[in-house]
Amino acid sequence: MASYVFLMQFWNDTETLTGADIHRLTQISEIGGAITVIGCIVGLSLLCLLPVRSDGLFVTGNLCLVLMAAQISFIGSENTGYPDPVMCKIATSLIQYFFLSVHFAAFAFAIYLGSKFGPSFLNQCRRRGLYLIIIWVLPFVVVVVTALSRSNYVGPGTRYNSFQNIC
Repeated sequence: MASYVFLMQFWNDTETLTGADIHRLTQISEIGGAITVIGCIVGLSLLCLLPVRSDGLFVTGNLCLVLMAAQISFIGSENTGYPDPVMCKIATSLIQYFFLSVHFAAFAFAIYLGSKFGPSFLNQCRRRGLYLIIIWVLPFVVVVVTALSRSNYVGPGTRYNSFQNIC
């Protein structure tokens, strides 16, 4: 299980951590990941029971879906030690994409809240299309640009690989 220990690898403070410290940080990560996935499942279940007439519920449902995908990609890709650099880059890109999508989903919700203050020039179908583009397409563009421009900076022993257990 990935843990908060990778945050300390930036300053190379992992030598000062004892085995008990690493075990506690791993437990915190496992509990936090499990609570997040359970909360997303409960949120999606409630959203499935409610009619999605509101754009706010639509954006919130997408946020729950993206958050669950981000947690699953984070949990699923750690401690695998991909020997193939291509698989390492794919796993790193997926993690970056889903966590970036979480932030863009929050941005889409902020746009939704901001639209309550003024007249809306888009009908409901076009607004939801705009939210989908913001949540799913824009992070993909950022990840593709990052992958094309910084592909040689991701891998074992590089500064940009904060997920040391992936590669």
